[in-house]
Amino acid sequence: MLRSRRRDRHATALRAPLLGRGWVLPRWLEQQADPDHPGYVVGTAQPGNTTARNWTLVGSLDSDRRAAVDAAGLVWPAGASWSIDWWVGAGDRWIAPAREAAVRQRLLDRTPVVETLLRLPGGEVAHRVYGARLPGEAVVIEIANDAPEPISLALAVRPYDLVGQTGIERVRVDGRRVLVGDRPAMLLPRDPGLVVTGSLHVGDAFATLEAGAGAGGPTDVACPGALAHVAVVLPLVHTGRLHVVVPLDEPVADRSRRRRSKDEPEVDRGSFDRVPDAATVASGWTSQTGAGPVVRFPDDRLAEAVEAGRRSLVLHEVGDAVSLDPMGDEPSVRETALVLGAMSRWGRVDEAARALARLADRQDDDGAVLGHPTEWADTGAFLGAIGEHWRLTRDRALIGALAEPIIRAVGWLDRHRLPGDGAATGLFPPRGEDDRRPGEVRYLDAFWALRGLQDAAVVLRALDEPHAAHEAARIGAELRVDLLASLEAAAARAGGEALPSSPDRPVDETSVEALAATWPCEVLHQDHPFVMATAEAVRTRFLHGDAVHDAVAPRGLNVTRTLRLATAELAVGDLRALDRLRWVLGAATPTWTWPVSIHPRSGGGTTGAGQHGVATAELLTLARHLVVMEQPSPEGVRLQVASVVAPEWYGIDWEATGVPTHVGTLGIAVRWHGERPAVLWELDPHDDAPGWHLTVPGLDPTFRSTEPAGEALLAAPPLAEEAAAAATEVRVSLDEADSAPDDGASVDEAAATSEPSEADPEPGASFS
Repeated sequence: MLRSRRRDRHATALRAPLLGRGWVLPRWLEQQADPDHPGYVVGTAQPGNTTARNWTLVGSLDSDRRAAVDAAGLVWPAGASWSIDWWVGAGDRWIAPAREAAVRQRLLDRTPVVETLLRLPGGEVAHRVYGARLPGEAVVIEIANDAPEPISLALAVRPYDLVGQTGIERVRVDGRRVLVGDRPAMLLPRDPGLVVTGSLHVGDAFATLEAGAGAGGPTDVACPGALAHVAVVLPLVHTGRLHVVVPLDEPVADRSRRRRSKDEPEVDRGSFDRVPDAATVASGWTSQTGAGPVVRFPDDRLAEAVEAGRRSLVLHEVGDAVSLDPMGDEPSVRETALVLGAMSRWGRVDEAARALARLADRQDDDGAVLGHPTEWADTGAFLGAIGEHWRLTRDRALIGALAEPIIRAVGWLDRHRLPGDGAATGLFPPRGEDDRRPGEVRYLDAFWALRGLQDAAVVLRALDEPHAAHEAARIGAELRVDLLASLEAAAARAGGEALPSSPDRPVDETSVEALAATWPCEVLHQDHPFVMATAEAVRTRFLHGDAVHDAVAPRGLNVTRTLRLATAELAVGDLRALDRLRWVLGAATPTWTWPVSIHPRSGGGTTGAGQHGVATAELLTLARHLVVMEQPSPEGVRLQVASVVAPEWYGIDWEATGVPTHVGTLGIAVRWHGERPAVLWELDPHDDAPGWHLTVPGLDPTFRSTEPAGEALLAAPPLAEEAAAAATEVRVSLDEADSAPDDGASVDEAAATSEPSEADPEPGASFS
């Protein structure tokens, strides 16, 4: 797994406080030390990153090693005790991008190639970071000088990472190699023109450069205060470009598992003959991540976020497992299940299957699959992840290989339900404590357990294991009875129908967890009174603007909880789901990443990973649910297409093909004829598909079809006439058809009675 050491911040963080010493600090600390910045932090001389935990992962498709890039281009190889900053000498001054407002960042073609642009008079300098195999594993820093004059480029090995100060006791330059201890930190394309070192005693190398230091200084520095650092300076002419290679050591967590084979290639200076440029790498990402559904959204920003998110999700695949945060611990199975579901929906089916098999390897002898010390939901989530993958793919080989782990997990869930006659009877005991909450019984654990038992029964039945399937269904039915009794009692104690997150708590900010009952756990119907009341309580009491606010430390506007509320709203056709989506898109970094929580004033991350896999996965899942969302119905499954449609999308055609669903693979399109939309669909059902029907509630709540393919003209949705009148271009391009139910008028009849347009519409409208 991609996981760094758990560093003791009390032992290593800010051994000698840098504030007030004139050091160039990482961008987050520069902001936290600036009294004029919204992210200014008071009250401590040893800050960690609490206001700008934002970064972007880079790496290779066929590698499990990663690096992260912050908002100003600082590069941190995952697991390293150092990072690489960059400074530019232009004219008569040195510029540190961490301190500059004239810095912007973006992804190259929405791929994991991070471009940071520093504006200079008459032009700019582009700093690009991306993964490569050379043949060893590395990231490449590409610098291009598009300014009109030559510049001096300084690349500096620094004693901090993206969340705090680390420590470097010795750093040296050996020809074209820069070494931290004995580990290569950078490989240069040519000998540096200037080497400047710094330490606690000497001070910051940036200050030395500003003072106009010449050549001939030391190339090796040690510092008992662990603040050794070095900057190597390379000239770069107008239109010039250079590449610096940053070797990626094995993830720290893997070093104890194996030693590098003597035949395994390492990156060395000869690798420069094979360094691809940024454009080539971006093109490779585009061609190699094109599998899966193709969706043309009616909103440009959403389309861009989904395209970038689909590719960045690949970087959370580590070998045959999932990593959500290169700085954190192994993720919970519950979190992993959410990522695996997004992978299965968006074209990473084989990778998701391998990760599910890897999860089974973590099963204990007694049947538990526990990945996090505060999560009892993990074993149920393991079963739920298998069930969701099966429903989407019908991968019989995978479930066949997992039959025994499934049966053992069902038994574990049965054995660990609480006895007694209290509010928690039949649920699951507390499991440890986290930073925010004492050990307590949590409904989330029971939701996931019930979801897992339901899915286990379905999968075991498909494997022709009737006795085991019956047992899973029986245990699930008993759990449902106990769970509903506890929920009813808890809601009554709270004086309504809104749910707390635990029978031991009132309705509070954690109640948003209870919305998991409808999604992803699907144990309560989307319009169940408990779900509706809980969503309303969250909206009334726990929002800041359109986002869910975590008022208990660590505070912030919670991205994943906001998306959870949006999904509950989307399921019942509540247009307020789009308010949450607008906020999430607006809160994204320029590279389309999200932390766990966001500072309401600085807009930066406040806790957790700066690019959190669950946030990306939840955004991708919500976007897919905007296209089609499966809902339980008496007939089996309702394919709910376009659950909500923003009025600004009226008149804009959109389509999706190759969308995996619980029923089969769906293609869907919406075409507009004046103020009336037409829907076209084609479903390739699974051989054993359950009963189903298709609806389009966001456009026409009266429409319903059980045909596997067809087209229909729908009634005009509210405000569509006004939207159509305001639109300047509406495309009418439908294949001729003999007839289609209105239920009534055909699409061709609509074309004859509506005002034709002369041109295609503009590309999708934007939320912004």
